[in-house]
Amino acid sequence: MKTEEHTEIIRQATAEDIVSIFSIWKAGQASAMGDTTFDIKMTEEEVKKTFLYNILHQTATFKVWVYEKENSIIAWCSILPFHPNPLLKDTWGIISMYIHPDYQNHIYGYLFSSQVLKAASESSLKYIISVVAADNERIKRLSVKMSFVTLGILPKNEADNPLAVSEIMIFEA
Repeated sequence: MKTEEHTEIIRQATAEDIVSIFSIWKAGQASAMGDTTFDIKMTEEEVKKTFLYNILHQTATFKVWVYEKENSIIAWCSILPFHPNPLLKDTWGIISMYIHPDYQNHIYGYLFSSQVLKAASESSLKYIISVVAADNERIKRLSVKMSFVTLGILPKNEADNPLAVSEIMIFEA
């Protein structure tokens, strides 16, 4: 999308976007996971390799997008396979979206979500799962606005799940 004053583009991510994607992801971990002391168990290189794998293995259904504003990436989003069953794999996805802290609480999350979910609705996807920290009211409000509904709560379990209590939400594509 272009305006007279600003250039904004939503596009498919490329390998060249890894540094920006990782930086935005790392900055968003505390709010996304609901815990400012969240300890990443992977090395930065392992995380970057995971992101790179997802970018290099994009399909017509499962993609990684970036939101550029004036030639800088301000957000990224992915929809990746959720269900391993071959009969369901192309119809179930899981979404992740991270917005640079300087651009949160503006309209960018809504604009980006709208475009990504529209593209998903035009694909083979039937359902998209979202996992949101239960105390992240801002993201829960956006999710509800985007037609996600709550399925349930994943309880905090230090042995298996170091994350905060998480809300599982679903979008019917």
